[in-house]
Amino acid sequence: MLNISAGTGSLHPQFRWAAQSASFTLSSGSQKQDLGQLAGQRLYLSMASVVTGWLKIAPGAAPVSVWNPDLITTTSNPAPSEVGADGKPAFKQGMAMLALMPDGTLAEIQTNAAGFLGVLIDAFNSATAGNALAPNLVAAFDVQGITMRKFGPAAVACPNLVFVGAAEAPAALVEALPGFKASHAPSAYTPQPAAPLATLRPAGGAPLGTPAPVMVQAAVPAPVAVPAVPVAAPVAVPVAAPVMAPVPMPAPVAVPAMPAPMGVPPAV
Repeated sequence: MLNISAGTGSLHPQFRWAAQSASFTLSSGSQKQDLGQLAGQRLYLSMASVVTGWLKIAPGAAPVSVWNPDLITTTSNPAPSEVGADGKPAFKQGMAMLALMPDGTLAEIQTNAAGFLGVLIDAFNSATAGNALAPNLVAAFDVQGITMRKFGPAAVACPNLVFVGAAEAPAALVEALPGFKASHAPSAYTPQPAAPLATLRPAGGAPLGTPAPVMVQAAVPAPVAVPAVPVAAPVAVPVAAPVMAPVPMPAPVAVPAMPAPMGVPPAV
């Protein structure tokens, strides 16, 4: 199975698949040609030239790549940590190989697009199952229209490559193979230096990198300490206990003895 993992540029025209327009393109320098779907035509892919790794492909810029040391390494090289303008990782898993166009033009396929990458991995597995990656052989594939591959909620248009068999590689491809391998050798990735900030000027503003104005904060006077005003302790005012004046009680009134009833002798 392929192991998906630096170099820049290419010695050969770039043969790519554009999912948006569902067509192949061939680019050489600033020249770009739309080849359509190439339905019913035959492509020859050099399986001995396949390299895998991490690719950064941006519009208007040469691809930047970090290649794996081989195809069957169990642990992939770590992806470069560079982040793109959209905030997502700038590098994606990718693949490169040499290919022969239907008209015999020698080109390089280099892609990190998930749909086309899946097609090439399937092509590699179908062409190399039980077969040696002989440098003097190429795998022949017929292009049979397009197929839709689903990635998450979206479906992507991809070429439908059907493996036909192996064929003898032309001398031009065999001769180009060592140079292709050398230019896609594994190496450490060195991030591209960013443009000096002073050369970038936002619309209507000062160049980036211009020191921000220094904000001078007005001095705030320290708070004035107000001395505490001593508060006199409360004075205890003695309160006289209430005087209980005796109330004179009247002398008891003598009650005269009642006379004894008639006929009752007086008590002795």
